[in-house]
Amino acid sequence: MQTLTTTVRCYQLIFIVLCTAALFACGEDDQSPVGSSNILDGDAPLKVSPIERGFQIVIGPFDVPAGQETQKNFYVKFPSDQDVYVNKVEFDYNPGSHHLNIFKSDNLDVPDHIEDTFNAIQWEAWDLVTASQREKLAWTMPPGVAFHLKPHQQMDFQVHYVNATTQKTPGGQGKATITFHIIDQKNVTALVGAVFANNKKVVLSPRTEATFSKVVKPFSTDVNILWMTGHFHSQGKLFKVSRWDGTQIGAEVYS
Repeated sequence: MQTLTTTVRCYQLIFIVLCTAALFACGEDDQSPVGSSNILDGDAPLKVSPIERGFQIVIGPFDVPAGQETQKNFYVKFPSDQDVYVNKVEFDYNPGSHHLNIFKSDNLDVPDHIEDTFNAIQWEAWDLVTASQREKLAWTMPPGVAFHLKPHQQMDFQVHYVNATTQKTPGGQGKATITFHIIDQKNVTALVGAVFANNKKVVLSPRTEATFSKVVKPFSTDVNILWMTGHFHSQGKLFKVSRWDGTQIGAEVYS
């Protein structure tokens, strides 16, 4: 449940889930690709993480004018011609970003392009890979745990920047580098997936207060949760996740 005190249009809850099923089709040693993909030309000051084995995706720079906010979807293919298994992701981006969400699709094939929109993506066609609300974040998974990206996997890097009273973008430019570290398939024992739940019906009038809750049952089998995060535009007082036995709230697992 969450308690909110100002106007909110939606809230989101993300589960990063470890699936315990082992991989059976493990071939010979994979190659060790190191690659990068620059979605836009140009440069802006940004220190990025070094990479020895994996890929880096660079988005930006792009302008974020004073007094404005922008959300961009960068549609691009993952720059690998073979299956990759990612066990560490690092985010490095300029100050001012509200969030950076990374999605993949197994059934869409769209031309590389940039879309400026605050509309929701087509949820039934996209899966969340991971996300960050921090300028620098390194997420390392347990040994043998990774998420799978197909050759030339269709990706969407969604970034939201604010340069207004609530948040500033120094220099007026947004830019991000995402570093994907990979391991050999033979060393993968479990795959990671994500569940993205949101509630678009949360609407409050100014100077009012209310509590909203949503019950979700996303898993049909036991899972281990690696990561959980809430996202509600810094406008709520409290956000909690608790167990639910079907009749009443149980132990709190996230706050």
